[in-house]
Amino acid sequence: KRLASMYNYDRTMARSKMWREKFINERGEKSFEDCLLDSECVKVNELERWCSLQTEFLCGLHGDCVRPLTQKALDRAKANVDEKLVFVGLLERLDESFEMLERLFPVYFEGLSKVKVGHKMKTPEYDVVKNPEAKAVLDRLCRFDNNLYKYVEMAMTKRQRKCGLKTSFV
Repeated sequence: KRLASMYNYDRTMARSKMWREKFINERGEKSFEDCLLDSECVKVNELERWCSLQTEFLCGLHGDCVRPLTQKALDRAKANVDEKLVFVGLLERLDESFEMLERLFPVYFEGLSKVKVGHKMKTPEYDVVKNPEAKAVLDRLCRFDNNLYKYVEMAMTKRQRKCGLKTSFV
């Protein structure tokens, strides 16, 4: 959803009209779904790179972390989550993330769990990929970040339980 949102934002709302026209001229005006079905469009728009940013970031600067990313980069990102990060949170579980920050770092985050941001994930209709072939391409492009997301979700839940906090994850 994040990738589709960014793809469409660059073509409809980003920066100035002149910038968008230049961008579209260089990268095309296909719908996100049509772009997924065109390997040249995927390449020109760097969709695999954009869909692997979390893995690349959490992997770090090690030699395993260079593009194109491999399973080694994902494994290193997961290891970094376990070994180098005290806190992991998720936007979709923002209230729970705030509670954990408050528990882990009370001096810095006292009262944070009482803050109600009211954030709800909203997915515009154009973000939905309906074509099964395009969905398969998207799943392949985003495989590392999708896998890492599930891993972070479980890691967050484990840490919540260690902190004695309730979790919405089953």
